[in-house]
Amino acid sequence: MKRASRRTPAQHVSADTLRSFIQASIDEHQKAWLAELTSDAPFWVNLLGLHLRMIELDHLEDGVGELL
Repeated sequence: MKRASRRTPAQHVSADTLRSFIQASIDEHQKAWLAELTSDAPFWVNLLGLHLRMIELDHLEDGVGELL
C-alpha cells in the first residue's frame, strides 16, 4: 500500500514576484562579475561562468515573460 504524499501543494508565484527575483539574481551576478573583473588577479574561468549565467538568466526572464 502506498503512503499518501505529505508534500504541501505548490504555491503560485505572481509574475511580478518572479520577475523581481530574476532581476535580483541578474544584479547579484553583475556585481560579482564586476568585482572579479576589477580584482588584482581576475580568475577568468569564474568570469566566463558568471557571464554565461547572466545570459541564461536574461533568456529565462524572456521565457517567463512569454509564459505569463
